[in-house]
Formats: sequence, C-alpha cells, structure tokens
Amino acid sequence: MSAARASGLECIEARPSLQGRRLTVALLTFSDYPWRSGGVNQLIHSIAQALVARGHHVTVYALPNIHRRPVPLLDASGSGIGVIPVPAPLLVISRIPVLGPLALFWTLRRWPHAAMRRVRRGADDHGRPGVVIADFTSADAAMESDAAGGPPAVVLRWANWAAELASSGRVFGLLGRTLRRIEDRVLANARCIVVNGRDIEMDLAARGAVPPRVVYIPSAIDTGRFSAGYDVADLREAHALREYVVLFPSMLRDIKGFDHLLRAFALLPESLRSATTVVATGRGDVEVYRTLADELGIGSAVVFLGEAPAEDIPRWFHLADVAVFPYLFGAGTSVASVEALAAGLPLVAYRVQAFEHIVDDGSTGYLVEVGDIEGLSRAIGSLLADPALRERMSSAASAASAQYDIERITDSYEQLLRSLAGGDR
Repeated sequence: MSAARASGLECIEARPSLQGRRLTVALLTFSDYPWRSGGVNQLIHSIAQALVARGHHVTVYALPNIHRRPVPLLDASGSGIGVIPVPAPLLVISRIPVLGPLALFWTLRRWPHAAMRRVRRGADDHGRPGVVIADFTSADAAMESDAAGGPPAVVLRWANWAAELASSGRVFGLLGRTLRRIEDRVLANARCIVVNGRDIEMDLAARGAVPPRVVYIPSAIDTGRFSAGYDVADLREAHALREYVVLFPSMLRDIKGFDHLLRAFALLPESLRSATTVVATGRGDVEVYRTLADELGIGSAVVFLGEAPAEDIPRWFHLADVAVFPYLFGAGTSVASVEALAAGLPLVAYRVQAFEHIVDDGSTGYLVEVGDIEGLSRAIGSLLADPALRERMSSAASAASAQYDIERITDSYEQLLRSLAGGDR
C-alpha cells in the first residue's frame, strides 16, 4: 500500500507535471517556535524539517519567545527553515490571572491576520508562497486570504482545543467558544483540512466535513531516532534511578492526569514501588505534584525533570520500562505516545480518543477506563512484574510505530501540497 493511500490521500492525486516541483510554503502557528512545547509544536517542526530536507522552502510565521526561555529546546538554526516572528505584545502578561487569558483571547483573534499580512507581502527572500499551512487557531486568516485570491491554504486540525478549553473555567471557556466559532467557519469554508486522528476525522464527518476536503495524515516522528540504542548510564546515575522506570512524557497539567498516575503508583505492591522510579519529563506546576507525591508517601520515588532538552528525550524513552498516559481528555494522535511506540515501550493509557487508535489493547499496551485509578495501577504493576510480557509488547510497539515514520508521512504532505499549489481545489 502506498504512503498516500495509507494516509488517506486516495482522493488527491498529484499530477505528473508537479512531481519534483520545488514548493514554497508558509507555515502559520499560534505558538512560539522552535520550542519543544507540546506535541503540536514538535509535529510542525518535524514536517517543516522534512520538507526542507527534500529541497522545498519553508518559512514559519510564529509568535516570539513568549515563555522567555534562554535556550531553545528545539533549534532551527542550520535547518534551512526560515523563521519570522510576528510580535504579540500583550502576551507578556500571559501568566497574570484573568488578564493573561483575556490577552490570549484578544491575540488569538488578531495575531493570525497580522501574520497573514506578512505572508502576503512576501516577508522573506523567496517572496509569496505557493501554499500556506495554518494551524487551526490561524485558520480564519489563511482561509480569508485564500478566498481573496491568495495562496491556497491547508488547515491543520490536530486536537480539539475548543472542547478542552470549554471545560476549563469561565475565562478559558470564553476561549473555547471562540475556537468553536472558528471551527464552524473552517468546516464550512476550508479548502482542505488535515486531521491526524481517525477520531477527529469521524467528528468532522458528523459535522458535515468529509473527503476530499478532509484528509487523514497521522502524526510523524523520526522513528529511527527513538529506536536507536543509547547509553543511558549517566542518566540513571545522575538521578539515582531504581531498577524500573515509569515514564510520564507530558506536560504537568490536570487534564494530562499526572495526579492519577501518582495515586496509581501509590497503590502498587511495596515490592514494586520500592524498585521503581516515576520520571516526569514535562514542564508545569511541579510543586503541586511534588506535594501530592509527598502526601502519598512516594516523594522519594518521583523525579521531576522540568522540560527535558530535546536531545535527551529519546534517551529517557530508551531507559524507561513503561510509558503512562492517563489523559482525561485527548483527540488526534499524541506525538509522545508515538515516540514511546518507536522506542519499544509498552503504553498504559486511559481510554480516550487520542489513544484508542494508538494502543492495541493487550498487544502494545493497556487501555484503562478514565478515572479507574485501581485499574491503572494493575496495568502498570502487571508490566513491571512480568519481563516476558514487557518484551512481547515492546516488539509489537516497535512494529506498530512504522506507520508514523516521518519519511512516509512527508510523502503524503508533499503530494497534498503539490496538488494544491498546482491549482487542484
């Protein structure tokens, strides 16, 4: 089966005359770049890198470094990717309660249009692009430009932020409603929407958006980078890790369920608990979870890395025995879970949309009903206690990761972008 057919591009065929044609792509992302700040940011960076490696020109239009990190966790220098930061002055107050979310709301409505004005002016040496890729929060501006005769726009629908934010309090609920209105306009008017999960594809179909306007292309990673052997002795020694390692490769947010993992870990038999370290590789409110771990009597067994450097992430996957994703909500394809598959890690996850099509229950890991902390503990414990089971699931996980390899997925993006740049509507 071809990469195109496997990725849902049956409805789009690039004309032979377009094969080999160099693409000039503008990529809009309502995020700072190039930071390792969540799966969406990583995925955008991976696709941009892969397209540039094939001789195409990609310019990313992004927010400046709103998190004020002194050193980028992903480095675009030397990659050939153009980066044009589009200012968003109000986001300097993004961390202030109430005012921060309101500033984000205002910026969300106006920043994409400012970015598209830069695109239309031809803000780099390559002039106006032949095609625009816009993340969902930038979709309105890209579609308006497309409809007015600008470059054709591809909209990325990789998550369900509207639903997630709608349940996150009054102020963030306002953002959720704003994103929902953007969604409605996108579904009605977008030329092409790329989704990275079958669950999102089905959701859009229920709302009237179907192929050929909706194209399924999974998330992508460099599987070889995660399957390679690594020397991890220094990590094990530096963090005084125990015999087994349970990895939580995600941001420390309530919706990611790290507190559920801590409570599940506390329920393990003492023989397993005393031999295991829980490692969290993401940023977030560390002190809240450190306090919870201490209250549960497992503080000495939990290591908080903050936001681990990108070059260390494959090493942590290689070192771990189990990866756990107790997300309370999720859609699309979790990049971190695909990285875990490529590293040959068994996955334990809650049965939410983001993992139902990734975890083959009983083969590459276990799916547990959302909120079943005892079930989460049993699944983790069974893997830690049975090396032969871990080995079987490790082999199955590695094999399953092939469908997410960056080269295969880039074939699909290349075919889609060439079709649109060549005038296919």
